[in-house]
Amino acid sequence: MGIKRLVVGFDGKAEFVSKQSGNANWHCFWGKLSDNKLSLSCTPSTRPSQKKSFILGTSGKDKAELYEIMDDKNNTLLATFIRLDENPSPGK
Repeated sequence: MGIKRLVVGFDGKAEFVSKQSGNANWHCFWGKLSDNKLSLSCTPSTRPSQKKSFILGTSGKDKAELYEIMDDKNNTLLATFIRLDENPSPGK
């Protein structure tokens, strides 16, 4: 999907940009699956009626992997991330 950055907020929302989907901004709601996994329900800005499900799992302290849920048994790895300690400033 060509994802360079995934932002997960404390308010239950997340977002990322996918280069393969025509630079679509994906808007997500997340929920906790376990201590090291979140489920994300997302829609792209280019096709708001399309909904996809993802899992964001952490491995170690600073690494994460994003998987697209294909069906009950298969997930596809889309991206790996390194945690950055960034706090967005209001109004920026």
